[in-house]
Amino acid sequence: MIGAGKIRAIKYLRKIDRRRKRARAAARDLPLHERPGFIYDQTYENEIQGVAYGWVKWNLEIPDFANPTRLFEKGRALQLVHPNPLMSLVADKVRFRDYVRLKGVDIEPPRLLEVYDDVESVLRAKLPRAGVLKKSNGCNQNQILGAGGPEAAELERLVWKWERDAFWRVQSEFHYRDIPTRYLVEEFLPSGAHRVEYKIFCVMGEVVHVSPRVNDGPPVYFGTNWQPVKTRPAVDAPVRMDVPRPPFLEQMIEVAQVLSADFAVARIDFMKFDDRLVLGEITMSPGAFRTRFEPPERDLELAQKMEFSRLPQLEETGRAICKQLGWDAEPGFGHWAGDPRLSTGGV
Repeated sequence: MIGAGKIRAIKYLRKIDRRRKRARAAARDLPLHERPGFIYDQTYENEIQGVAYGWVKWNLEIPDFANPTRLFEKGRALQLVHPNPLMSLVADKVRFRDYVRLKGVDIEPPRLLEVYDDVESVLRAKLPRAGVLKKSNGCNQNQILGAGGPEAAELERLVWKWERDAFWRVQSEFHYRDIPTRYLVEEFLPSGAHRVEYKIFCVMGEVVHVSPRVNDGPPVYFGTNWQPVKTRPAVDAPVRMDVPRPPFLEQMIEVAQVLSADFAVARIDFMKFDDRLVLGEITMSPGAFRTRFEPPERDLELAQKMEFSRLPQLEETGRAICKQLGWDAEPGFGHWAGDPRLSTGGV
């Protein structure tokens, strides 16, 4: 039998989905580049709904962003009650390098080869023969250039598609919205038979687990001493012991602690290409905080580490750093604190 809470969640989703369907129909007469924004604005009545929708869809419950208790519920609430401009700066695939330099860590990102202000500049440019083209405020918007890369016409279609698709709208991650759209080319780091990503999840500057992915395989989870940790999605799978402890684990953990210290939550990603270790990115909303950690005790343990009483201090620090780095210290998100609709999904 479905409980009353799940019934409310289903009705909530259906109402928003109906609005989205009507908006998509109405958008057919608009120019292609205007459709995504129109559909988003017509689907959600306010930003709270935009943030709540993903949580409701994945968890079948209405979140309480005024008094969140779960880790990812708190994570999504940050988009509404935590106006920290530093979240946007470090999510910018160009400017996050300034923050990394400021912190003086000893693991660096891939070399930045070129930056372009708009699509036309990309299409006019003689792009590097070897590199990775990315969008500054996107996710999974990247293209390897050079041998085996796309032809000119295909690349043009791809970049124009990136231009139309504002990534922040996918899960209402508003800190991406404050990032100016630019295009960059990073150096391409080829690897042989062994490539590993290390995703280090941090709460209030404390490393809570390390998740290595070997050659794009399924994620596994380890503590800071490389002891296996059962958590989603590994909770229903056998604990793997075949991922060796990296000799540079302590170095990554130290860098992750430094880079995450100014944030309530962050995931620091590293990549190991054969013999080279690089910093991939600083992620402010891992997986868009759509679901929760399992088992429930693990989720509660991590949620208690995220102390909302410290958010004003983090905002003050973030604004000071942004001013130091020449970034706008007045963010366009996080200004819903005190709104009663935070407890009702925006309705």
